[in-house]
Amino acid sequence: MFLCICKAIRISEAVDAARSGVDTPALMRQHFGFDDDEYCGRCAKHIESVAQLVQVNLTQIDLHQRCGHRAGGKVAGLHTASNSLDPALAALKPGGHFFPAPGHQYVEIEASLNSSEEGTPLKAKDGVVDHLNNLLTIELTAINQYFVQAEMCKNWGFNRLYKRFRDVSLEEMEDAQHLVQHILYLEGVSNLQRLNQVMVGETVMEDLELDLQAEMNAVAALVDAISHCEQVQDYTTRGILQEMIRSEEEHVDWLETQLETINIIGIDLWLNQQIHEE
Repeated sequence: MFLCICKAIRISEAVDAARSGVDTPALMRQHFGFDDDEYCGRCAKHIESVAQLVQVNLTQIDLHQRCGHRAGGKVAGLHTASNSLDPALAALKPGGHFFPAPGHQYVEIEASLNSSEEGTPLKAKDGVVDHLNNLLTIELTAINQYFVQAEMCKNWGFNRLYKRFRDVSLEEMEDAQHLVQHILYLEGVSNLQRLNQVMVGETVMEDLELDLQAEMNAVAALVDAISHCEQVQDYTTRGILQEMIRSEEEHVDWLETQLETINIIGIDLWLNQQIHEE
């Protein structure tokens, strides 16, 4: 089971680090490089929760084993962990061993601190990977479309528009990366060989109109995927897609604004503004 899909950090790695002395949230963030620019920040609460739980339980495991209170890999007489378990860690679907915490409460950790075995891989709900691969196809197509358009604008001398299209292409690349990572997290297979038709116009105006159409199609596909995730109760994937749809809606808003501005001031004046970078 992964703690952080950005860095492919598993719970068992966090446990091993805790055994070696990296047993506080601050040390664990530093150990795994959670302060660098490549980390998206979504998993901070997960790894901090594990660090806190590990810190509480490390000192009690040996005593617990010596007392012989284990039964079938679980603590005998366990009542419930739901009231004391951090919601962030609960989202990881822990299913391993239980250890007693101070105050006679119990907390649950996905993998035993005394085992090198990793947790059971998270299997995707029905149809989720298909939706993710469909979105991946859309993102890969957008990467190429914006990239070609950026180079065309650079060749035409529209430096501001070149930078805008290039930045959007890189944003779509990040979205594609997150989709691939999440598909792998769900033990699925990413389809990187499929592309939709890359739509490139002969003029800037045509490019803007084609991009708006593509972005609206992307938003519709995301809405459909989010709805499916709700139906199959895959709330983790739903949350990731909700973040993505915000970005796509911002692209739609920008494109609609540019087309409306062109309609008001005319294409020649608008293009004159695209010659120099901001």
